[in-house]
Amino acid sequence: LRALCRQRQHVLLGLGEDTVAVPIAKVERIVEIPAGALERAGRECFALVDGEPLLVLDLAERLGLAPPPPSAALPLVLAEVRGQRVGVRIERLAGQQEIYVKPVPPLLASARALAGMTVLGDGSPIFVLDLNQIV
Repeated sequence: LRALCRQRQHVLLGLGEDTVAVPIAKVERIVEIPAGALERAGRECFALVDGEPLLVLDLAERLGLAPPPPSAALPLVLAEVRGQRVGVRIERLAGQQEIYVKPVPPLLASARALAGMTVLGDGSPIFVLDLNQIV
């Protein structure tokens, strides 16, 4: 079983009552921007980060979850997604942890955004995301 699992450091991201994980190697850093700094252009959102316009993807929306409640500051995970630097909007940072990533069960294998799953120490299952598949 261990041969099928990979143990790596992950960032845990909170979305409402759900938690998902992203490999820390895929994360440049996490920043907070003022809610008013988000600009809409058609269906896409942008924000100035480090003086550059950055596409902002709402992770809850991309996963079909309830939108985060309005707040004064928006946490963004800065990452490279399909060769482009983007900000992934989350509700909260839920920690960092070294976890064993197990393959996704066959029933969920068609969900491309799921790169694997794990069970945290408290017994709660969480999914590991492939950010390249949320675009």
